[in-house]
Amino acid sequence: MNTKYNTSRSLHRVVVRLAVVVACLSCSSARAQILTFQISGSTGLLYDTVGYAFTVKQDPLSVHRLGVNDVGGDGLDSMNIIGLWGEGGSSLATAILPSGRSAPLESGFRWFDLSTPVLLSANTTYRLGVQANLETRASGFVTDPISPYVNLVGAVRNNQQQNFTYPGSAPFSGQAIVGPNMAFTVVPEPSIAHLVVSTAIALFAFRFFKRMMPRQRRVPVRWKGRRL
Repeated sequence: MNTKYNTSRSLHRVVVRLAVVVACLSCSSARAQILTFQISGSTGLLYDTVGYAFTVKQDPLSVHRLGVNDVGGDGLDSMNIIGLWGEGGSSLATAILPSGRSAPLESGFRWFDLSTPVLLSANTTYRLGVQANLETRASGFVTDPISPYVNLVGAVRNNQQQNFTYPGSAPFSGQAIVGPNMAFTVVPEPSIAHLVVSTAIALFAFRFFKRMMPRQRRVPVRWKGRRL
């Protein structure tokens, strides 16, 4: 039996299987997520910029879409302006969704694709807000949790009607005014990304050197003149 040949095949199988496992882990972490809400009330805010503050947990998030809820999926009553801010008021992204049904509808929200994704840092607080109209007010308040990757801080607003601005009020703890939403992917941890790259390099290097090396011919074993 050619031990070197069998060892080579076994090593190749192990490397391939490891690459598949790592790729699956990477794909699962990159799956798109949105914030989900369980409605538990209503609010009568008139055209303020309303929403909620949230804190990103241990994994950074890459936000690629902003959305606003469309009750009944029958089209937005009016134009909606959505914003994503840092906790200090710095604007990170803004989206304008027209009235009607032209914006794509998914999971009860109309969506706007950002031209450049926004990276949200781990253990950092941000705010999402939308200039409210009749439809967003009808959705009301919700309770935590809204995502496995975010902690809800509380509902926020401004008091400048007809003026889209940073919702800078102190968060109303444990609740959120539904309206704005975001679609995001979880950024893989550096260790996982490094493992993916290292595994890929090892796999390609192994296959390259295997092709370069001459194949080992199996030497027949004979016993008493007979080939085994």
